[in-house]
Amino acid sequence: MRRRLTLVCWLAFLVPASLVPASAQVPIASEGFAVFNQMFDSQSPGGPMKCTARLRGPAFDFAFRFNVGYAFFCNLSDFLDQTADLHVYTRVTPQGGEPVLLEETYTPPRLPEEMRPGVKIQKLRRSEFWFGGAFSVGEGDYRVEVLLSDGQNRRNLSRWDVHVARKKSERAITPAIPAGTVLPTVVLPWDGKLAARGLRLTLLLDAATMDPNEGKLYTWDRALLLQSLASLLRQTPCRSVRLVAFNLDQQREILRKEHFDRNAFGELSQALQQLELGTVSYRALQKHTSTELLAALARQETTAKQPADAVIFLGPSAHIEEKMPKEVASVLGTNSPRFFYFEYFPWFGVRPEFPDAIDYLTRELHGTVYKIHSAGDLGQAIQKMLAQLGPGETDKTPEPAFGLPPVVGEPLR
Repeated sequence: MRRRLTLVCWLAFLVPASLVPASAQVPIASEGFAVFNQMFDSQSPGGPMKCTARLRGPAFDFAFRFNVGYAFFCNLSDFLDQTADLHVYTRVTPQGGEPVLLEETYTPPRLPEEMRPGVKIQKLRRSEFWFGGAFSVGEGDYRVEVLLSDGQNRRNLSRWDVHVARKKSERAITPAIPAGTVLPTVVLPWDGKLAARGLRLTLLLDAATMDPNEGKLYTWDRALLLQSLASLLRQTPCRSVRLVAFNLDQQREILRKEHFDRNAFGELSQALQQLELGTVSYRALQKHTSTELLAALARQETTAKQPADAVIFLGPSAHIEEKMPKEVASVLGTNSPRFFYFEYFPWFGVRPEFPDAIDYLTRELHGTVYKIHSAGDLGQAIQKMLAQLGPGETDKTPEPAFGLPPVVGEPLR
């Protein structure tokens, strides 16, 4: 399946770009195993293609699966004259089991003919483009091999050994994928079902990467955002849902849906694919713009003629840690929906957990902040929120915190 990349040109500078994913990984049919296994076995790690591969994970996601992700970072100047597509073959071998082969095809960046006379290729040697993918596994030990090929006898092979196991806080959860199993990553979408007498809910989604040191939204970041959103909606009885997706770094709204439903869930997935976090507007660099955006979002909720019963900020802990200025907070409306912040912290590495700008705003509005480190934390936080809101008049019983369906759904595009 194919993915395509567009070069971004801004103020005469080519900025780092990423492939916009258009399809999921697909398994290679069994009749092709012999050919592809020979490709892997005949290739030594590394190779003539100048690309660096990184592995991320395994991470236990909010569909209760372990996801393993990879990313390739390639020099832009080495591929501008590339005419063939890039092929990525992934071979994942469970310990004591048979390998699973996955395949993806990418179209590399190509310099438009009209730009060639004015661009010196050698000056692009410090520019790069990147692309990546992910797959899902059960518990166990795996050999992961990712082979990149350009169809012109240039290849690059990366190899890792991966151990997959639940942490102590996750042992009460039954994984959705059996041990020793390898599958393409899929998104379990929200079905859009509403409760006639449920809550009026507003979701404010910060579409940001889990790693504050990165400026890119990776495949596993999109999976986390979409899957946690779907899990929250499955377990919360709602009569209506309004969604605003925004990016705090870029200081802009990405998607607004007054009536969020199953189709809008698909639109959100598309919007996240197209999000390029490497470009920040000049306005976003000005002082207090982050708090102004957050205050505007909160003001819309507190001044609404028919305010929501609950307003939920959802997203990774932001690296913007500004407090809400008193003059900004003082102009917020007097209506009082209940505010909550589901704040995700990275599953990789350890760093101090300081309050971010959304944390400060939520507490300024007398709301509640839940710190989410795992799927278990998410399930517990949802139940605590519902207990705070009270039983209300609902005709729907939320799904159990750990009762999500197994591995079915739409491909992570």
